[in-house]
Amino acid sequence: MRDYASLRNNPTRVLKNIVASKPWLLAIINAIYSNPGLTLEKLREVTGLVMGVLRRGVWWLTKYGVVEIKNNKVFVRAEYIKAVEELKYNYYCNMKNTHIVLLDKVYVVLIIRDGHLKYWSLPVEYYEKLTNYERTLGRILSESEVAHALGVSAGTAKKLIELKKLLEACKTSISPAE
Repeated sequence: MRDYASLRNNPTRVLKNIVASKPWLLAIINAIYSNPGLTLEKLREVTGLVMGVLRRGVWWLTKYGVVEIKNNKVFVRAEYIKAVEELKYNYYCNMKNTHIVLLDKVYVVLIIRDGHLKYWSLPVEYYEKLTNYERTLGRILSESEVAHALGVSAGTAKKLIELKKLLEACKTSISPAE
C-alpha cells in the first residue's frame, strides 16, 4: 500500500494517486459525491455494484480518509470535496455505466457490468497517434492496422479503438493534464 500521509496537505494529489492505484474506486467515489448521505444499500442501488465490491471500496476510501460514515450514511470528507470536483469536472466522462478519467497522461476506462467493475488504461500518446494516423490517411484503421502502426498488441489495439469510440460518444473534449 502506498503512503499517502506525506500528501495529506494536497487532497487532489492524494485522490489522483488513489485512483491511479485503484481505478475501480472511481465509480464509488463518484456515486458517494453525487449522492451524499446514502446508506450502503442505497449506494448499491445507485451504482449497480454487488454489495461485496461496494463494501470493499468504501472500506478503502475510509482507510485513505476520503470518505466517512456517519449514522450508517456515507459522505465525502469536507477536505476532499474540491479534489473530487476537480477530478470529476476536469478529467471526467461519465456515460451510464462507463467512466473515463484522464490521470496525468493516461486514460483510465472503468466499466460496470453485472455488478462488477472492469477497468483498463492506455497512454494518451497511443490515442493521439491513432487519431493522427487516421486523420492523415483519411479513414478509420482496423485493429490489425492499429496494432501494426503503433507497434502494440492486438488486445491493446482493440482497447484503443474502444477508447476512441467512447470518447467520441462522450462528446467531451478531454485534453492531457498539464
